[in-house]
Amino acid sequence: MKNLLFKDIHLKIFALLLSFSIWFFTTIERNYRLTYRVPIQFNGLPPDQVISDQSAESVEVNLEGKGKDLLLLHRDRPSYIIAQREGKTGRERVRLVPEELGLKRELKILGFRPEYLEFEIEERGEKKVLLKVPQKGKVARGQFLTEIKVLDTVFLAGPKSELPFITFLLTETLCFDEIKETGEREIKVLPPAKRGFSVRPERVRVKVTVEPETTITIAGIPVQVDGKKATISPKEAEITVSGPTSLIRGIKPEAIRVQIVVSDLKPGTYHLPSNISLPPGLIFQRCVPDKFRVEIK
Repeated sequence: MKNLLFKDIHLKIFALLLSFSIWFFTTIERNYRLTYRVPIQFNGLPPDQVISDQSAESVEVNLEGKGKDLLLLHRDRPSYIIAQREGKTGRERVRLVPEELGLKRELKILGFRPEYLEFEIEERGEKKVLLKVPQKGKVARGQFLTEIKVLDTVFLAGPKSELPFITFLLTETLCFDEIKETGEREIKVLPPAKRGFSVRPERVRVKVTVEPETTITIAGIPVQVDGKKATISPKEAEITVSGPTSLIRGIKPEAIRVQIVVSDLKPGTYHLPSNISLPPGLIFQRCVPDKFRVEIK
């Protein structure tokens, strides 16, 4: 049985390939109907104009033709072309016609869906725009992030009537988990989601400044009372804070405020914690003492 199966194997393979070839060429010579989606493109739009609104980004085309021509549509990648010749602005409504599809094959166009396309043409404007960099994660332990600075100027172009309402753009999120030292990163600018807007450049350089953490203890900071007259003991506190070296180096004792709130308390003796106010960028570590003796008369 095995010998019978493999006898004249070369002739059998040739016969199989010949049968497949005949079937394939017969199949692709037949006529078929197909629905194919093509993108819409605008040609001849002046550089000082932009499409601000469009009822559809693509159109479905009902086609009829031979299989061999339909198979090549994915390679040809046809698109529906709307030619702009007059350069006028405003809203337009056009009927889709076969002549503008630009097919390279002998295919019959049976119809479009939708049959009409509406679009708005506006004057194009451009302005310099502020960037905001979203952040996530934390820098390496023992490090402080002190500055994020965008090094490149970004321009936003789009419909002139809408530009005044856009005051800033976002970039892609900057992940701090990957940052261990000062350096530059390149991130993408995110243009508005609405049609007709573009940015240049599409990517910007961002300088991220990282400094080592420094801890300092400052003694002799006066304790203040908010509210009623009271006697405090002790009258001064010792505050320990941490932060980037550049901030710690220039800190002054008067920049730290130690306050005890007694406005809602009745006369008597209390042992109360304090509220600590620090300059931006510093982190509170501890206060000595952690509670103060407060006597309200």
